Amino acid sequence: MLPTQRRQAILAELRQAKAVSAEELARRFGVSLETIRRDLRGLRDRGLLERVYGGALPVRSTEGDFATRSTLHAMSKLAIAQLAATLVEPEETGMRSSCCCAAGRSGRATRPASARKPRRSSPTSTRTRPSSAPAACTRRPG
Repeated sequence: MLPTQRRQAILAELRQAKAVSAEELARRFGVSLETIRRDLRGLRDRGLLERVYGGALPVRSTEGDFATRSTLHAMSKLAIAQLAATLVEPEETGMRSSCCCAAGRSGRATRPASARKPRRSSPTSTRTRPSSAPAACTRRPG
């Protein structure tokens, strides 16, 4: 098994079991405990898991799910969206995001803000959909 495949299998196991043991993973994949520890450190450094003594846990969000987060700081996000809409001139297209990590409430709020501009303005577009964000991107903002 390639290291990349092993790391993907570790993440799959973590999603299913809610916790993984480094010793059990080493036995399961037939590699040394140190190899698993390196894998877990690498996955932790990418923000994909939380490292704990003897294994790993899924990353815990303190902000809740997407629906909950989208209501946080709503006025600030609307102000950002309104400012962004003023930067798009008539006949231009505004690109909200090329990364699903940024396809959040502020970016989506530019659509109604840009719709209030004169009819000749072009739509704001994006390359991502909110429903694809969790599955399509493993980057962690920040």
